[in-house]
Amino acid sequence: MATDTPIQHWKKRLQPVGICLLISGVVFLLLWLARTSGSLQYWELGAFDQTLRWRFETQPVDDRIHLIGVDEEDINRLGWPLSDEIVARALEKIALQNPAMVGIDLYREQPRPPGHERLMTLLDDTPNIIAVMKFQDASGRQIPPPPVLVGSDRAAFSDLVVDGDGVVRRGLLFLDDGVHFSLSFALRLALGYLAPSGIGLEPGEGNPQHAGLGQTTIPPLESNDGGYVEADTRGYQFLFNYPGAPAPFGEHSLRDLLDGTIPPGTLTDKIIIFGAAADSVKDQFSTPVNWGGVTDQPFVFGFSIHAYAVSQLLEMALDGKGLIQSLSDPLEGGWIWFWSLIGGLAGLWAGRGGRTTLRLALSVTGGSLIIGILCVWFLEQGLWLPFFPPLLGFQATLILITAHLSHQERLQRNTVMQLFSSAVSPEVAEEIWQNREEVLAQGRPRPKRLTATVLFTDLVAFTPISEGMDPELLMDWLNEYMDVMANAVTHHGGVVDKFIGDAIMAVFGVPIARESEEEIDQDAIQAVSCALAMGQGLEALNQRWKKEGKPPMAMRVGIFTGPLVAGGLGSTQRMNFTVIGDTVNTAARLESYKPALPDASPPPEPEVCRILIGETTHARLGDRFQKELVDTVLLKGKDKRITIYRVTGS
Repeated sequence: MATDTPIQHWKKRLQPVGICLLISGVVFLLLWLARTSGSLQYWELGAFDQTLRWRFETQPVDDRIHLIGVDEEDINRLGWPLSDEIVARALEKIALQNPAMVGIDLYREQPRPPGHERLMTLLDDTPNIIAVMKFQDASGRQIPPPPVLVGSDRAAFSDLVVDGDGVVRRGLLFLDDGVHFSLSFALRLALGYLAPSGIGLEPGEGNPQHAGLGQTTIPPLESNDGGYVEADTRGYQFLFNYPGAPAPFGEHSLRDLLDGTIPPGTLTDKIIIFGAAADSVKDQFSTPVNWGGVTDQPFVFGFSIHAYAVSQLLEMALDGKGLIQSLSDPLEGGWIWFWSLIGGLAGLWAGRGGRTTLRLALSVTGGSLIIGILCVWFLEQGLWLPFFPPLLGFQATLILITAHLSHQERLQRNTVMQLFSSAVSPEVAEEIWQNREEVLAQGRPRPKRLTATVLFTDLVAFTPISEGMDPELLMDWLNEYMDVMANAVTHHGGVVDKFIGDAIMAVFGVPIARESEEEIDQDAIQAVSCALAMGQGLEALNQRWKKEGKPPMAMRVGIFTGPLVAGGLGSTQRMNFTVIGDTVNTAARLESYKPALPDASPPPEPEVCRILIGETTHARLGDRFQKELVDTVLLKGKDKRITIYRVTGS
């Protein structure tokens, strides 16, 4: 049997890998261009949000923080904006429970009588109260803190960073425009809470340019970190690591506070944030955990965002957790390319061996789930991995390579079917297709040496009979005969190699080479069984032809087993599968063999089907079939004598 050279073997092995690398590389480059241009930012931010939602309700309520909200019922009862008198009374009620820190998320840049002096005195005398201001924006718009806190460290900006899609994903530590410098509202509250533990802002470990807070060094968010592209990262920003509940803090209404229904000790040693919680105030924002209908409330109020920020800062300082970072650009590129390559490898699996649709569905589903699970798991560890680009790279490469291989298989199947479909049984055709890599090489039958059994048939005295028949009647008569003979070949697992006038050449044991002697024996048995079936079929035809007034016929069969060469023969436009070699010639000689008769002997009556086999075939039949020795002769064109046997029955 012919085998591939080492170079051919590795070329065949590496060709699919090369296609995989090429397609995955092209997909990666297109995705990287799309990513760096910002075309995927919307989708990637949405994927980040979805990843956070998959962690939904996995974190406990942070009881260190309590919210006092002014809701619609409070506004209906007390009016809006709240007077300084109401705010002062609320702060006094809070102070009775000895909170650690109090934050007022209400602008008090100007008097709102009555009670202005009372409120200013309270603010001035209470060191654990932080009030908000608005940092000066690009247009110069600014809202100062309450007058008594101007220039003090108890005023902090409440500005929030809102992305282009209206979602708050980033927090601020401080802002500095070169003239003004201020800490954020959340950072001021967190620092006040942490001060008794001796924790404050300090240079970061490993990089003094970064801010250090307790157990965590907080690197500033860069403009291309995570899914962002050229984001505005002025100030010192960090990513929010939102807790898994829409409001994971203790909440109370202003009326509960003023009416004294909040149990004593509830607010003791807590961070209290006092702000608006009414739809009419319009202090509402979208966050990833409540965006898209994940919670019943499509937004959160501003003071809840600040509470999220304080909670995360405390977690970073005290537990060393809560910080979300991202990979460098080269590592992100490697992550995306890796999944493009995995998609290609999955495509090599899905596109081969049949059941392409099922394998494709399993690959797409399985790979997508793995990417999602990994992104969620890494986010739990504080690392934001790109989700959408690797997902798209995996699926696109998988589908493209599967489509490519499916197209190649269709071409190969067409080649196989053109060569064999009309010459073999459906079972053999399927076996050929399943072993197509063995059968085909570069779109044509792969040449190989093998051992097979060749069968030749021919009609006796066909020429004189056919000369007297009408051409149309002759072709119908001959086609009817050929149909029965060809069916016998395919039924017994053979391949009809060619029709030569009224002769048929069939081969048993091709195009897939037999690996064992038992298989070669079985091919010889099938060939002889086919010849006997041909004889039975011709007898049935003769009986019908006699009734139709057509001449009966007799046939000769020659069968020989031995080595031969199988492959494609022809041009690029017309290719046929065939076998060549001495075995073929010997089978043809056996079919046409005419034994020598004594001079006085009359010619024998022709059998309906005379079957002659060579000694190599006879040796493989064992005790099967009825056989008799004919002679040991030197066939025409042969240098060695061959022993001939006649098969007389099954």
